[in-house]
Amino acid sequence: MRAYTYRRKDGGLGARATADNPKTRADEFKVSRAAAEALEADGRGLFDGPIAVRIDVRLARPKSVPAKRRPLPTVKPDADKIARLVLDALTKIVFVDDAAVCCLQVRKRYAAVPYVLVRVAEELPD
Repeated sequence: MRAYTYRRKDGGLGARATADNPKTRADEFKVSRAAAEALEADGRGLFDGPIAVRIDVRLARPKSVPAKRRPLPTVKPDADKIARLVLDALTKIVFVDDAAVCCLQVRKRYAAVPYVLVRVAEELPD
């Protein structure tokens, strides 16, 4: 997957993503676009050193699944697939290469309103 930002003719910031998997292309574009907008608002450039990434995913609980029977979402999408999609979408937009990720945490939970929150920070040595 390749993702990158560009300047539109009107001066705004755009994001493009080309995915290996066409089923995830729309989701990768959404993540890329949101990241590009956040970086533009923050005035920050690319992270170029070691980084830590935390991905919090909130999924809608199906009405057919009571909280007592399944308190946590142990169903698809898999945490590793979520991480791959997010890291691929952020490459070249937030950081130069996802090989710079030294700490990665993915948490899936149920919530009334589904969303994904991604935090990227510089990783300091112990």
